[in-house]
Amino acid sequence: MKFSRPIPFPAALTRVLESAARESVTPASWRDRLDDLHREHRTWSATAEALGVDDRTLERWRYGYQPKRRADGTRPARQQVDPATFVPKIRAALAASRRYQVNLVDWKRLKMHGAIEFYPDQPPKWQTISLGPNISQLSLQGIVQAYLAADADLMQTAVDVALSVDYLPYGTTVRLVEVDELGFG
Repeated sequence: MKFSRPIPFPAALTRVLESAARESVTPASWRDRLDDLHREHRTWSATAEALGVDDRTLERWRYGYQPKRRADGTRPARQQVDPATFVPKIRAALAASRRYQVNLVDWKRLKMHGAIEFYPDQPPKWQTISLGPNISQLSLQGIVQAYLAADADLMQTAVDVALSVDYLPYGTTVRLVEVDELGFG
C-alpha cells in the first residue's frame, strides 16, 4: 500500500493490516470470514456481541428466516438475508481484530520503502527493504507481538531491532524514521 505522505511504521502497519482484513470479506466469502470470527470468539453469542448485533440477528444471517404462515396455513420457503446488508459489519469486526489480521498475512513477504537513519547527525536514507525474508523468526515474532499489544513504541522498537540485528551486517544500530510504502507481497 502506497501512502500519500510518509508516516511512521506503526501507523503504516496498522493501516495495511486493517485494509487486508476488510478486503478479505466479500459477499461470496462472508460465511468463511464469519466462521473465522466465531473461532476467535468461541461462542456465537460472543461473535454477535463483537459484531454489535443481537443473537437472533446473527442467526438470521446464518440460516435465513422463516416467514409467518399464510392465511391458508402454508409456509413460504425460508428466505435468506441479503449479504450486502451485513457484510460491512463483518468487515468492521475483522478490521478491529488484530489477531485475525496477524494470521491473515504472510509475514515472510513483508516489504517496505522507508527512510532509515544510520547516524543521528546525518539525514535519513530512503531504501526499499524486503524485511520478511531477511530477518529471523524471532524478530518477526517481536514485531507481531508488539502489533498484538497495540503499542506503537514497542512496534517501532521491534522493527528497529530487527533492522539493526538481522537486516544490516555487523549489528549496525539504525532507526526506521518513516515509511511511504508497505505491503506483504
